Amino acid sequence: MTLLERRPEVGGRVRTETVDGFTLDRGFQVLFTGYPAVERELGSDGVDDLDLRRFAPGATICRPGSRAVLADPIRDPRHALASLRNDEVSFSDKLRTLALRYDLDRRNESDFFSGPDASIREYLRDWGFADDYLANFVEPFYGGITLDRTLSTSKQVFEYTFRAMSRGAIGVPAAGMAALPEALADRARSAGVEIRTDAAVESVRAAGGGRLPFRGGASAGRAVGELEDGSTRE
Repeated sequence: MTLLERRPEVGGRVRTETVDGFTLDRGFQVLFTGYPAVERELGSDGVDDLDLRRFAPGATICRPGSRAVLADPIRDPRHALASLRNDEVSFSDKLRTLALRYDLDRRNESDFFSGPDASIREYLRDWGFADDYLANFVEPFYGGITLDRTLSTSKQVFEYTFRAMSRGAIGVPAAGMAALPEALADRARSAGVEIRTDAAVESVRAAGGGRLPFRGGASAGRAVGELEDGSTRE
């Protein structure tokens, strides 16, 4: 297999730049090590090689002049007392969060994508969470994950990501998020994939198997596939 990449580096939108000695990622991106694909594609050694800068498990609700911590007391007992004193979330909703964590942790991954669906808002209301909990914590937190503060996204997304966060770490590679696609590219090369960067495809000719003229050469194969980023226009 040959992969042709228009840019000088792989990764698409997952990019990192160094400016005046600072490592800057394009956009808001973090790595959830709890995703099954991370373990499958990188393994524990691959994750260790990324030298993750890990975030504490939990969140901080910020308002003008105040901050309230909502931590995972199981994995971060140091902040259990601060979480208990958090008046942004009721004590009953804190207990519901732990119950939800336990329920999702014991279920099979395939269960999340089968059966009746509902929005995240409907799902959490069925669990008994108060509107204040949704407004103070879930809307800003999951709005950043799903880009949907209305919480109309499928509950399947919530279940899958919530369990991933409760099982693994959340962090950023020391060299920036671009280290992740570079690690995947290294694994692909080890598996025999040829990766040519700075090779913008000029046209796709599928007749007779496939031919891809690109800047500086051409590539032929039995089959041709094309990936486009979100900025592509007809």
